[in-house]
Amino acid sequence: MLRRDVVAAAEAGQFHIHAMDNVGQAAALLTGVPAGQADVSGQCPEGSLADA
Repeated sequence: MLRRDVVAAAEAGQFHIHAMDNVGQAAALLTGVPAGQADVSGQCPEGSLADA
């Protein structure tokens, strides 16, 4: 549970809280570049973090 002051600050737009299932989601959020995931042949989407 978050402290009340943290909840109030988030509600006031001072920062945002994001739930992530994996590090790829966090990297995509922080960089603005899709994380990407390899397809069955091992190829990653062009322009994704996985393609780098």
